[in-house]
Amino acid sequence: MRTQKKIWLTGIALATGAVLALSGCAAGGTEGGGGAEPGPAADQTLTIAALQDLASFDTGALDTGRQVQYWQPVYDTLLTVAPDGTLEANLATEWSYNDDNTVLTLTLRDDVTFSDGEPFNAEAVKANIEHLQAGTGVSVYMVGLVDSVEVVDEFTVSITMKAPDPAFTYYLGLVAGAMASPAAFGTDSFATVPVGSGPYLLDTDATIRGSEYRYVRNPDYWNAEAYPYSSIVVKPMDDLTARLNAIKSGQVNAAEVDASVQDEADASGLTSNTIQLAWNGLIIFDRAGVLNPALGDVKVRQALNHAVDSEAIVENIYGGTGYASQQIFNKKSPAHIDEFEDAYPFDPAKAKALLAEAGYADGFEITMPELPGDLTQPFVTQQLADIGVTVNWEKVAPEEVVGKVLGGEYAIASFGSTSGHPWRDISKMIAAKGAWNPFGATSPELEAALATVQATTGAEQDAAYQAVNKYVTDNAWFAVNYFADNIVLTDAATSTQMQFGSSVPYIRNYAPVQ
Repeated sequence: MRTQKKIWLTGIALATGAVLALSGCAAGGTEGGGGAEPGPAADQTLTIAALQDLASFDTGALDTGRQVQYWQPVYDTLLTVAPDGTLEANLATEWSYNDDNTVLTLTLRDDVTFSDGEPFNAEAVKANIEHLQAGTGVSVYMVGLVDSVEVVDEFTVSITMKAPDPAFTYYLGLVAGAMASPAAFGTDSFATVPVGSGPYLLDTDATIRGSEYRYVRNPDYWNAEAYPYSSIVVKPMDDLTARLNAIKSGQVNAAEVDASVQDEADASGLTSNTIQLAWNGLIIFDRAGVLNPALGDVKVRQALNHAVDSEAIVENIYGGTGYASQQIFNKKSPAHIDEFEDAYPFDPAKAKALLAEAGYADGFEITMPELPGDLTQPFVTQQLADIGVTVNWEKVAPEEVVGKVLGGEYAIASFGSTSGHPWRDISKMIAAKGAWNPFGATSPELEAALATVQATTGAEQDAAYQAVNKYVTDNAWFAVNYFADNIVLTDAATSTQMQFGSSVPYIRNYAPVQ
């Protein structure tokens, strides 16, 4: 007989044995799910080696990217983003805008309960959106244009926007749509004990923060067939070698790696699942020269672009996988401009000339946070030194890097992001109130282009997206080096599908191989 131990969630205990016994009823997947072949569900565990640890389970502080691996098991979303980026019904069964795209009406499921016993309804949606608005996390931009939320009836909610948000319904499949019990808001435990209505429950007794997060099936989940595993384990491992060894030795079923270990992964019989959505390079936050006056000159920022050999980074670090680029929008984005792939060709002489024109012929210094696993650091250090720019790398605890960067403590950083929906990219990285624009840089020209994006659709909107791209590229807000292959390895027992706009697959994209 299986030993039973308790899963504590804000005072409600569930017997693990009962939860796992019920999991045997679920198998297969739903339309628009991961696309992987489903397998038997009983007592199968999916174990993932994640590159980053979780910052918080508080829905006001959630992030996307690698963080989804931790919160998607416990928080269901209003809509679902399929692997190809299309939207599907989820907690919201229907949605529609008014004629000018400023009022969105959602019809909700009427059979969902949070893990603390509280009902999911329109009041809960209103409370969740307002909780995210009041938060300080990096995803607050997703509800930045929300003006008000009205409860029409118990299972109908109306969201009024200050202005059209071309990506808002997409956000409802991400953090903006992640639903938690409003009773958990403001409690001391919310950061560590999630209270959602998702397919799994966090096993707090078996979870060791920073080491291992264990989830067991939620016996009351309405869509169990979309999640074929009886339990999920996510292990944060910031060391690449540790992640590779973990999947080779059978400790985990999936692990994020990079192209530097591709040959070893192939030799071990592992499957490489890839997508090219993540860009890396220098993000020049201080475009007005507040912390570092040199960076306030566009010629200096352009010089930094010309100083780094992107092609060499792709070839020498990533074995030719991925591609060199000087823009933050991926090739499938309507904001992408083909000729900007070589907007700033490697030209140290031109870089030096631009520095001289800006009054920095003798160079200057910059300070950047040192990131674990940043393979470009030696290249960037040397090639900037070649034009007279000295880089001082500052050691920062990995879990503090993002907070310090977004808090405006650094004028520049070697960093990156994923490129997906163009309005999301803009809202996050470019808009004056975007989380990754901590100094609020903008201009009348940029604001006009953004307003045009919001007011148009189709070809006219695509042209406006490209005008935004042209502005930030011409003004060298970023010094993008390359788009890399995001690689997630899976073992012979596991299949998955990579996700549009995400560096890692969503939890529902995984399934056992029969």
